[in-house]
Amino acid sequence: MRFKLIFLSTLVLIGSARSNTPSASSIVPESSSSASDTLNGIVFTLTVAQDTLGVFDTLSAALTALNQTSQNDTILVSDYFYTWSLVDDQAQTIVRGPWLISNIIRTVVIGPNQSAMLYGLSYSTADLFRSPIKPGTYTLTWNLWNGLSFRLSLVCGRSKHEIEDSVGVVSPIYPLRVGNRWTYQTWYQFPNTVIQGDTVVETVVGEELLNDEKWFLVVGSEINGDRLMTARQDGIYNYVPAFNQAVLRYKYPVVVNQRYNSVYELWTGCGDSLVAFQMSVDSINESVSTPGGTYECNKYHFPEVVVSVGSTSTEVDSEDIFLSNVGPVKIVTGGAYRELVAFADPIAKVRNLTDGVPNVFQLYQNYPNPFNPSTIISYQVAVNSHVTLKVYDILGREVATLVDENKSAGSYQAKFDGSRCASGVYFYRLEARQTEGGQTGSFVQTKKLLLLK
Repeated sequence: MRFKLIFLSTLVLIGSARSNTPSASSIVPESSSSASDTLNGIVFTLTVAQDTLGVFDTLSAALTALNQTSQNDTILVSDYFYTWSLVDDQAQTIVRGPWLISNIIRTVVIGPNQSAMLYGLSYSTADLFRSPIKPGTYTLTWNLWNGLSFRLSLVCGRSKHEIEDSVGVVSPIYPLRVGNRWTYQTWYQFPNTVIQGDTVVETVVGEELLNDEKWFLVVGSEINGDRLMTARQDGIYNYVPAFNQAVLRYKYPVVVNQRYNSVYELWTGCGDSLVAFQMSVDSINESVSTPGGTYECNKYHFPEVVVSVGSTSTEVDSEDIFLSNVGPVKIVTGGAYRELVAFADPIAKVRNLTDGVPNVFQLYQNYPNPFNPSTIISYQVAVNSHVTLKVYDILGREVATLVDENKSAGSYQAKFDGSRCASGVYFYRLEARQTEGGQTGSFVQTKKLLLLK
């Protein structure tokens, strides 16, 4: 979890947890909200800095105490002395806390007519919900050890810069669309045994425009943290808010043993740093079996990175990532690995209800393969799009354009005649740009074929 309970303190001002998620203001201007109650001359007040929240916002709350007596008052402060929860209008609990329990008990002495902050928290809304937010009214409840209870109403929905569309950005190695969800099982390897770890769920919870480009907020991973991602023509990018920079993480199309430059965001204790390194592609079209099925994957390698800041060195383990058309299916790092159990695409499930209409874009392996002199390439289009299907040689030179026209949703085939080509490996690339309903979105996928004469 990237956002933690910030601190217990006698300070009046609330500190802020470090955040890697860019903020966006809510639909309406920010407004604070508070609730108070008095016990033995002490006024306890719960305040939230913003009571209208979207998935790109942060829930910040503070509980303060004001001494209205003429004498000093002493209050014991501990994680054991309070609970909080966020509940929807159907009485369903979304989350409750505190998440981190410390057994430290602190003494807060408040002088006459003085105030002090007893507790404070700051969590990203994305971390709280861990799924796309259902717009509505929610109640933040805070219960204290002394019997007092506070309730504040919050309106949760879309952030100001949040956008909504049904297409997202489809890529051959990482489908990005709000609601897409990956469920993983973690395993830990030891010399003589393998131990099952936690189940991890990653979800695309929101989508926003940054510089007129779609970026998707993915939450749920303790390893990767919450992150903004998008797909471009040359690969999958992560956004680094601290440096306002888009970073290439997974390049495509790729060839075996290809290396390319990337950077890693590292918190060194003195601030964020960008560490340059080279990613590599160890294999393509590798068959990987997981509990969720068998997938054709590209294997990306993240090398071990050692960063020195002054006299301190930080080591980041190497990582192997297997990416398929449904995203990461296996991640191996250190003595642990994570396998895909299930991938859910809610939009695709809805579209399955339509008769004969494909629910996703897809480029299939040509048949026959190897071939001489011709082969059939099949593909499917999920929404009305401008489609191009081209063939390239091993040097990246265009050999043939098989399709270059608008296509409605459906399944199609194209024939490639290689009678004028030399024997060898070729690549065919499908690109589809949505033309339906004024929305924007693109799908790109490349596969290999073999001509033998």
